[in-house]
Amino acid sequence: MDAATQALTEQLSDSKSAKRRSAAKKIRKSGDPDAGPALLPALQKELEDQRTWETQYQLIMALGYCLHGDAIEFLEALSHEGRVEMVQTAIGDALFRLSGGASGDLRRAVDFIDRGDPELIHGAFQAMAMERVIPSDDKQAQRIVDYGCSLKLGQNDWAAIWLLRAVPGWNQSLVEPLLSHWSTVGFKDQQQIHGAVELARKQKYFKWSPL
Repeated sequence: MDAATQALTEQLSDSKSAKRRSAAKKIRKSGDPDAGPALLPALQKELEDQRTWETQYQLIMALGYCLHGDAIEFLEALSHEGRVEMVQTAIGDALFRLSGGASGDLRRAVDFIDRGDPELIHGAFQAMAMERVIPSDDKQAQRIVDYGCSLKLGQNDWAAIWLLRAVPGWNQSLVEPLLSHWSTVGFKDQQQIHGAVELARKQKYFKWSPL
């Protein structure tokens, strides 16, 4: 472990939540796998205080970015507890990454769809878009597109937005029904959906600064 990562893992024990959150976010940015073993116990302790959900979010996201596979079992159990929305979204994001999502395996996203958990789906689609994932299995991709087409405005808008942001590199004939479905949403109704559809039609990825 290099000195910078060592200092950040030590900061995960700071008495101030803001300091712990800052360290987790920096570790997330670095993606240093050496930080993984320190992140999991830090998260377990952080979960004792429901008020620090923002710090919990960053710790969970960091586990995903660092690809700390030892966290899968714990995060899977945590996903069934129904944590606050942003924490649940982070769990979905991390579990997608830890299950090979970046390599094109979309089974975690499909599993979350089958479970019907909107925040987990949102998280998986968020990771899928951030990593610009290209599906390795047509059936998985079709299941996800079908889910996106089944949604209506107001049901799970953030999942729809992130899915639309994820598909610019996918087979265009596969995603055209999805784009057609969401193109009917008026600009005034949902500007982000409108923008995501337009970029997907141009096969261009959205640029963002993740939370």
